[in-house]
Amino acid sequence: MEEDNYKHNDFGGVFWFHLVIIVLLYSSWMFFYWRWVAAVAILIMLQFLVLKQCLVTTMEFKSFDSDRNWTHYYLTKMGLQLNKKVVNSVVCYICPLILIGIAYCWQIVLDHKPFF
Repeated sequence: MEEDNYKHNDFGGVFWFHLVIIVLLYSSWMFFYWRWVAAVAILIMLQFLVLKQCLVTTMEFKSFDSDRNWTHYYLTKMGLQLNKKVVNSVVCYICPLILIGIAYCWQIVLDHKPFF
């Protein structure tokens, strides 16, 4: 498995930092105004379009590799064999768009107010 060639501390401090950021992002539709959620989601997609990599993933793996994806790496560690390009596309582009849609529907269509 090519993923095992990456030299870093699995489940170290940067992993937990990354996980907290991901949990905050995926739950942001409840906490922040939908336009802020959309702005951050678009910035994340732009990061992947321009840099071809997540900056926190680069911090964790201590090198730049546009083919590396945090989600794919840890899903592989858990034994799930998924297509890396599909996982990258879903995580980098589809999930942010879904997040924007959920935030908009929750706050505008269903009229729930965010906490912040």
